[in-house]
Amino acid sequence: MVTPPATSETRDLGDSLATLVAQRESPLIKVTEVTAWRAPSRSRRRAFRLDFADGTTLKGRRLVSEEKAERVVSMLAVAGAALPGNFPRVIAQCGDALLLEWIEGTPLNALRDVSTETLRRAGALLGALHLVSGEAAERGRPTTMDDLRERRQRAADALVHSGALAATRAERALQAAAANAPTSPPEGLIHKDFCGANLVTTPSGRLACIDNPSLGIGPLDLDLGRSWYRWNLDTESWRSFEEGYGCHRSPEEFRRHAAFWKAHVLLVAAERRQRRGDTSVDGILARLDGVLSGAAAPPTRTRLGYGRLEVVADAPDAADIEWIESFLGCGFEAGHRVAGRDPEAVAVTLHIDPETYERLQREPPPSGTQPVEAFAGDGKRFLFEPQAPQGGMTVHRWVDKPVFVLISPDGRRVVVLVRERLRRGRVAWMRVVRELAMGHAIATGGALVHGAALRTPAGVIVISGPRRSGKTTLLLSLLGQPDVEYLANDRCFLHLADAGETAAGATIRGMPTIVSLRPGTLALFGDLAERVTALRRARDLPSDGDTPGPKFGVDPHELCRLMGVGSSGQGTLRAFLFPRVVADAAEPRLVRLAPQDAAAHLRAGLFRAGHERLPAEVFVPDALRGDPAGGWAGAERVIPVVARECLCFSLELTDGTRPDDDACRQLLEELSAPGGASAPKGASA
Repeated sequence: MVTPPATSETRDLGDSLATLVAQRESPLIKVTEVTAWRAPSRSRRRAFRLDFADGTTLKGRRLVSEEKAERVVSMLAVAGAALPGNFPRVIAQCGDALLLEWIEGTPLNALRDVSTETLRRAGALLGALHLVSGEAAERGRPTTMDDLRERRQRAADALVHSGALAATRAERALQAAAANAPTSPPEGLIHKDFCGANLVTTPSGRLACIDNPSLGIGPLDLDLGRSWYRWNLDTESWRSFEEGYGCHRSPEEFRRHAAFWKAHVLLVAAERRQRRGDTSVDGILARLDGVLSGAAAPPTRTRLGYGRLEVVADAPDAADIEWIESFLGCGFEAGHRVAGRDPEAVAVTLHIDPETYERLQREPPPSGTQPVEAFAGDGKRFLFEPQAPQGGMTVHRWVDKPVFVLISPDGRRVVVLVRERLRRGRVAWMRVVRELAMGHAIATGGALVHGAALRTPAGVIVISGPRRSGKTTLLLSLLGQPDVEYLANDRCFLHLADAGETAAGATIRGMPTIVSLRPGTLALFGDLAERVTALRRARDLPSDGDTPGPKFGVDPHELCRLMGVGSSGQGTLRAFLFPRVVADAAEPRLVRLAPQDAAAHLRAGLFRAGHERLPAEVFVPDALRGDPAGGWAGAERVIPVVARECLCFSLELTDGTRPDDDACRQLLEELSAPGGASAPKGASA
């Protein structure tokens, strides 16, 4: 790179930006610095208005590094393509410098009164940005919750060290943030400085974001927290901004964790201003005090519903509540927090108590007792070993796991006891809730199907079959199609309407389970495999000593986020698919099953098919105690009706491959055809 001779106009531009200016055909006639602020440690960051002799005006920007400039170029390309006219075009780059389109307009913070409509439009623009996929633009590592935690701690330490913030106030702010932190906030393309100073209304009335050096990938609600701080709108104005934002994405998740986001951005902002010697630090810390005084205690109880069953789940930490709501959200009604306990609901509590745990651990089990099956599994057995009763409650130790479970005589109170915060404790707590729901569903009649399910505009398609029959591969392939939502991955409940004499209105409800992704399956989905690898690195729960196996498990909510798809709790049945892997299948082959064959496939595809008893032995509903049919009566009533009246197909899949987009699209079209599917090309119906 040959640097042109410096002139009085270009001396402040720096070598890279001066080179870009020199490459223009028209000479530069005026340079006006428009840098909002420049910290001594970041003196390279500068912005200029550049006027040329031919009447062209551009924006020149110097960033901290060439890598940063490349990232901004990449991000602006994605944002600009999705939202044309709302972000400036990049004209050229050289090293750490950019030439950008100059967008003329009036900054919103310069207006005496910003209208409600303009605020809504601003909120809608940020919401639209958050719907843009930033994967194609991602350079470097995205901002993670770990990054935020470390940055927040450094800011608090610096403020205390400088004397700007008392240690007790800093500790209170950090504790409030930790107590109200989300566990897995949604991520995407974020601006990090979306406010009135960086938004202009053009002469044509268009709204444009003119300053975008911090575009990147990170938690979406960090943007809302930054906008709340930087714009400092009154309550009514902020409500208008949120209303506009809600046109694209609900602000409810931000509101739920507002104390976290506000405390974080205020601590970091105060430290930055203090480092610059800015006198506004006291005002920022006063706003922090206001946030802390209004920070409500985080909820540690939630209500979970499955059919008519209601479970009140208690835990020591709000993060536990959010985790179980997220995990069971695909199938359960979740998220309604309650102030008091419903006496008719079952209470399931996750309790951390090292002293009680150690005492129970030392007590020998009563003589003559045998382990009992605790959770209904389709292969692996989950055993509880009965212990001596405690305080009127039966006690069970989960064999080979650091968990005790205590159950009241009427079965309406269950305590999951662990010594310390480990993933196994959360999982056991969730399993108890799910087992209660499974028992309730079985007792109300119906069939528990071992299969995946997805919801389409035509109805729910259930994919049932034994292990390694291609269920997960087919599920992931079909989820890549438009208007398809996740419903279940391993088990779902089939229920007939009315008296169960007809399949009309039959419903499928998901029963959430871990989604096991085997290496062989992930190898067929390159982008998903990369995101799973990133998730594996990002998990920060303490390890309980388990050795990672050959497959990787994600919860349903995580899978939907990884694939960028929506989820549904239930829907009306459309069809059953019974896949099987065939070594020499040239392409997916769909075959309509006769009622007799369909009934055989349905029976083989039931959850725990071949077991004498359907529910496990510990959490058995009263209606099923002593049931001579072992809980299978409901399934036996349902199967003949479904086999006779519903669409049931076998589907041959090629070994070691997955259906391509054309095959998936054709399959969905056939299954959605009015009056039932005829087989696609090369198949019989």
